[in-house]
Amino acid sequence: MKKRRVITICAIALFALGAAAWAAFAGRASRPFERLEAEDIALADVTVMPPDITARVEDTERLAGLLRGCAVYGEDASYDEYAGQAVVFELTLRDGREASVTAFNPFLIIDGTAYRCESGACNALATFGNSVLESGARRVLDSPTWLCAVSGNTSAAAALGGYEWDRPRPDGSSEHVIADAAGPLAAAEHCAVIDTYSDSAELQFGVWPDRLGSVRRIDPETGEGSAVEQTGGHFSLAPGMNVYAVSAEWTSTIGTGSAEYFFKINRLE
Repeated sequence: MKKRRVITICAIALFALGAAAWAAFAGRASRPFERLEAEDIALADVTVMPPDITARVEDTERLAGLLRGCAVYGEDASYDEYAGQAVVFELTLRDGREASVTAFNPFLIIDGTAYRCESGACNALATFGNSVLESGARRVLDSPTWLCAVSGNTSAAAALGGYEWDRPRPDGSSEHVIADAAGPLAAAEHCAVIDTYSDSAELQFGVWPDRLGSVRRIDPETGEGSAVEQTGGHFSLAPGMNVYAVSAEWTSTIGTGSAEYFFKINRLE
């Protein structure tokens, strides 16, 4: 009977110590954005990864409220051991300061430093970021978006060729960028080959362009090109190994311009 009593007392003592430790840990909680108001935010963009798409945040009142509700409990660099979706908010404040806040439940990463965060508040922030994308908010493109070619059950990223771009700045102005690139055959050397038995392929952009030009097939031996008709990003494939080129233009996004892409597809028979 005495032995059982001692075990019970020890268990109570251990529980008390654990509770005290948790209370001390919780006592260190802070709210880094507790004084942030919507009028403090001059500009806000959100990037959701995946699918690695950026959009402009118009509802800064909601964003400020969610950030004020985030409580963190100390630095924790173990976030790189986790997998999942990251929702990144880039803020430009009216006083000129900038801040980067990533919701990666159960972590909040502020300007590169990770903290444990209340799961509910962190999840609410991530959900809001996804809802901005789903609402059709204007996409933000600092440079041409990604492109994948898909045929059958296989896909591969295209190589970005030359482009001309008006890159947006926080003050509302833009920076004009012109980037040259190697020719189609040289650029396509950096692409993974799609091996397919299908006779067609599909283009998938991160942000669909306002104008999609014709697809060109480049003969890998001669380098000569010929137009391939495409409809809604779908186009037919020639037999054998071929390099394909496509041009596209964005005019309605925040950040506009045109770009060319290259990819390789080997149609098997």
